[in-house]
Amino acid sequence: MKYEDSASFVYGIAKRARKYYLGLTTITQDVQDFLSTDYGKAVLSNSSIQILLKQSPTEIDQIAEVFYLSQQEKQLLLSSDIGEGLFFAGQNHVAIKAIAAPFEHSSQAQTLRLSSLAPNRGLLIPPRTFLLK
Repeated sequence: MKYEDSASFVYGIAKRARKYYLGLTTITQDVQDFLSTDYGKAVLSNSSIQILLKQSPTEIDQIAEVFYLSQQEKQLLLSSDIGEGLFFAGQNHVAIKAIAAPFEHSSQAQTLRLSSLAPNRGLLIPPRTFLLK
C-alpha cells in the first residue's frame, strides 16, 4: 500500500471480488502497510477473515485499537511462538497454532525456512545442479 495507484488497484479488486464470489488474500509483515492509508484501512475493513501472528511491542497498541483486542489477546500476540496468533472471523477472535504438514518437514523445506530466518547465514534456495546440452 506504499503507492497510491497500487493501493487503489488492490482496493478495487477487494471491492469487486465479493460481487463475483471471489476471495482476495493480502499478506504483509507490517500491518502498518494497511493502517497508514485510507485504501489499506478499507481493504482491512472489507476482509471477512484476518489472521494476526506475533507483533512487535511498538505496534501492539495501534493494532489492539483497530482490531478491538483484549489485554489477554495483546499479550498473546506479543508472546506468540512461530505459527501462533489470532484468527478473526467477523467479531469472533480465537487463538490458533498453525502446524506444518509432514511434507513441509522435508530437508528442502527446512533449508528454506531456516535460511529465510537468517538470510545472511545461508542460501535462500538450496543449490541445484543443472545439466546443459
